[in-house]
Amino acid sequence: MKKLLNTPFFTFLLFLLSTTSLYAQYQLNGDTKALDDDCFELTPAKDGKVGSVWFSPMINLNKSFDFTFDINFGCDEDGADGMSFSLTNDKFALGGGGGGQGFVYLWESFNIEFDQFSNDSQNDPRYDHFAMFKHGKTDHNDEFNVAGPVQINPDSDNVKDCRFHEVRIRWDAFTSTISVYYECDLRLSYTGNIVDEVFYGNPNVYWGFTAATGSNNNKQVACLKDIRIIEPLGKHTMCPGGKIQLNAADNGVNYRWSPEESLSNPNIQNPLAFPKSNTTYSVTVTDNCAEYIDTVRVNIRGDSVSFNLADSTLCFGDEIILDAYTENAIYEWSSGETTSSISPAISNYYTVTVTLDNQCSANEAAQINFISLPTVFDTEFTTVCPGEQILLDATLADATYLWQDGSTDSTFLVTTAGSYSVMIYHFCENKNLNINIGFDPSCTDAFVPNAFSPNDDGINDYFTILGGSDITIINHFTIADRWGAIKFQKMNFKANDDSFGWDGKFNGEPLPIGIYIYLAEITFRDGTTSIIKGDLTLLR
Repeated sequence: MKKLLNTPFFTFLLFLLSTTSLYAQYQLNGDTKALDDDCFELTPAKDGKVGSVWFSPMINLNKSFDFTFDINFGCDEDGADGMSFSLTNDKFALGGGGGGQGFVYLWESFNIEFDQFSNDSQNDPRYDHFAMFKHGKTDHNDEFNVAGPVQINPDSDNVKDCRFHEVRIRWDAFTSTISVYYECDLRLSYTGNIVDEVFYGNPNVYWGFTAATGSNNNKQVACLKDIRIIEPLGKHTMCPGGKIQLNAADNGVNYRWSPEESLSNPNIQNPLAFPKSNTTYSVTVTDNCAEYIDTVRVNIRGDSVSFNLADSTLCFGDEIILDAYTENAIYEWSSGETTSSISPAISNYYTVTVTLDNQCSANEAAQINFISLPTVFDTEFTTVCPGEQILLDATLADATYLWQDGSTDSTFLVTTAGSYSVMIYHFCENKNLNINIGFDPSCTDAFVPNAFSPNDDGINDYFTILGGSDITIINHFTIADRWGAIKFQKMNFKANDDSFGWDGKFNGEPLPIGIYIYLAEITFRDGTTSIIKGDLTLLR
């Protein structure tokens, strides 16, 4: 048994942009009702209705949020009036109806309207539109219309199509920007100090929906889809001489970190950072629809650390010691131990957090893999048809191979039934693998349709024997009517050939619709011969 001592060079794992699901309670007002815990009918398809739903607990606008909904604007293309995504400080808030869309007159509110009716009194455009308002206003000529109007669907001026559409609302607390996306397309955004401009310095607000109908109506529905609060990054203290692993949210497609000089790779989710002085890192995360920015401050303070750790691959049964000892330190391993060292027994990713005198922390991780050689081939195929192939793969790192035929590749291509074996030579142990590959009896399947329609339309005009390359030849093929009179006969031809198929005629004349009988003798590649017979229906 080998024994290895592995002493880590610690990095501090830092998780950024962590998101939490918001499972909210809600307050229904007016004519709004819950369809279930996630979907809400904001208005029924009736005139003169108004409603709102506000979700608890309050959110803090000093934190970013990312909310995605499925919205159904209704089924009546001439219906009205519209709905909004809104922020307010009153969970019982309910504004005016009709063109007010349930948020008009709500002074301490910020509103993104989904307006689906053109009201001249509000200076609405002639298309369904998004717009953003402060203080519960709805007039597009008002100074409190801070963004828009813009057409909701760039490809259609009317979104009342009885279908659900994805709407995403993003608030970036770092840039004070609120954005609205329709079907993953950025349609509108506004940058401004909403907390001070609307809520007089109080960042805690309720979020929700409002809606209303007037002399026209629609059933308007909103369903929660993905509700995320993005936690602020704050400041972190790293021990001098250590490293820090920055870890952005895992829902990004592309990442851009800066400054790049002290990063292992600025274009991945979790680069290693090794700053020599206090540094603020920023990351731009791009997902399938949006782009957002966040930052983290890394301060260096406390006693120095100097460790060394590398990922390790061992033979099964070997012992390795991960040692994180340093004076006056507290230890916390991902496997639950609180000692300065551990001896892993299974393959895993092991992390340890070391805290020095409550001044600074360092964290390191190691991937430990224990190798155990296979005892059988990893394949789901143990039979083969003529012309088919099975790849036997014995690939193992740091191994050499000797197959039954003397070849030394890590893989072997099987094309016929038989016995196959490979000797694997590896520093852990040598292993011999064996497998028997049989002939698949289903290879001799032939396929015969049960009906055809010889009407010269180019579709299913011939009755033909079908099958794979395992069919060598069709010795003879006979068609008879129900009284046994032969109407068609061919000999010694290949499968899948319409030129040897029956066209539904006898002596050049089309035969009547009805039931006929077929019989064929077929020889297969394995040398066997089979006779198949059955009924077929001639259609016109």
